[in-house]
Amino acid sequence: MNHGYIFSDLRYQAGLTQDALAKKLDISKGSVAMWETNKRMPSTSTLVRLADLFGVTTDYLLGRNDESAPGQAKSALRENAKTVNLLSAFEQLDADNQDIIIGETKKLLKQQLRDEAQYASLKK
Repeated sequence: MNHGYIFSDLRYQAGLTQDALAKKLDISKGSVAMWETNKRMPSTSTLVRLADLFGVTTDYLLGRNDESAPGQAKSALRENAKTVNLLSAFEQLDADNQDIIIGETKKLLKQQLRDEAQYASLKK
């Protein structure tokens, strides 16, 4: 598997556009496009940042290993992709809508805790 495909596949799985990934890494969209078309390679420091962002090894990014992440980290990769996708969407909201999301999230967490406590008391 070539590195360009790997980069674009991970970006897609994370729900990121080339522009969004470029902003997260503080680089140009053109750089991301060059990686994904196998015209250039990211620097070593950027490879490490990409590996951390996507929850994979640098060997995987370079196409040296078919395993994206060792052992149990594979499920973490899927969870990381969900988190990256959620954060990317959240960052695109204006401040007022971000506050609404935070407030609603707190309400949901409180309700979940109440439900879990109620369920635990019923099991006794």
